[in-house]
Amino acid sequence: GAGYAGLTSFAAHQPDVVMLDMELFRDIHESPTRSKLVSSMVSLCRELGILCLAEGVENAQELDHLVGLGMDLLQGYRIAKPAAEYQPVDDTN
Repeated sequence: GAGYAGLTSFAAHQPDVVMLDMELFRDIHESPTRSKLVSSMVSLCRELGILCLAEGVENAQELDHLVGLGMDLLQGYRIAKPAAEYQPVDDTN
């Protein structure tokens, strides 16, 4: 997200998943700069064994572009709308 975006956080915290802020993805299919930045982040995460999550994917162009860049995980209105209530957890498995 936007709160802890410093690259030093990668070294200090060694996360399993990194969420990239949705502001990076708005119209990414029309922005070579944003596309290169996200591509670099995905590559860095892959080299470090970190999953890369795109938050706020809202349209088909963003989704297709992010999949093409190798994004590991996606969330947002294009994937699924927020649920009105929490779904029960089936812990019998």
